This record gives sequence, C-alpha cells and structure tokens, in this order.
Amino acid sequence: MPSAVNQILATTVTATIRPLLSVIPAGGSGAARTIELQPAIRLDSPNGGETLTVGTATTIHWSTGALDHITSLVQSGTVFTADVSYDGGTTWVPTGLQSSTDTMTWTVSGPAIVGSSPITRARVRVRTVQESAADQSDADFTIVP
Repeated sequence: MPSAVNQILATTVTATIRPLLSVIPAGGSGAARTIELQPAIRLDSPNGGETLTVGTATTIHWSTGALDHITSLVQSGTVFTADVSYDGGTTWVPTGLQSSTDTMTWTVSGPAIVGSSPITRARVRVRTVQESAADQSDADFTIVP
C-alpha cells in the first residue's frame, strides 16, 4: 500500500504564479501590504500638448524598463500595437501598426475634418498585443489638416 507521502509526491499541481511585492512600512511598524506587479508600459510621445499635421510621419515612443524603481515585467520580444483616439480616449481606432521594439512610425491621420477645424482631443495608446499592459497619452494633442 503506497504511503501518504508517495501519493502526495505523485500528484501533479498546476498553478498560476503571479509576481508579488511585499511592502513593509518605514520603521517596520504596521501591516505589510502585498502588491501584485503588472507588466508596465509608459508612453513617452506623443504624450499631450503636441500639434501634429495629417499626412506627416511622427514617432510613437514608449518605455518598458524600470518604472517607479520596479523592473518592468514586459518580456523581451513582446509585440506592441498602437491605437488613436479623436475624442480624448473615450473610443479607440487601431492604427494597424505593430512593433517588437519601443518605437513605431505613424502617418498622422484623422477622421473627416469638417471645414478646417483641427482635432483638439487626440490621444495615442500603446498596448501589448495580448493586452497585458497599456498606456495612453497623459493629455490631449491636436491634429491639424
């Protein structure tokens, strides 16, 4: 008859491992807090305040390195994609761009512009194709015809 130890060792265990960070308050007093670390992206440009012209090329650039003194969990070789919003981030339109580096060249586009009015609430979002991490422009930028 197999022992209980052998039965336990023969059992296959499947687990999802999530990276966690325990933070102990300064001075060692108070309860420790556990924070689940997530993959991180920081969009560097366009990040708000720019004026871009339809039809011109602009560089979308982001960082995945150490953010706020925590090493990013975005794996090397991850594929990124970009979306654009013309309404301050309420709705998003895919640009069709993909990259496994930290830049993409986007030919600035916009919806049909009524008259010659610029689009004043544009934003860009960069995300992993798997949607495990994303960041968008911190503020609106303007697109002119």
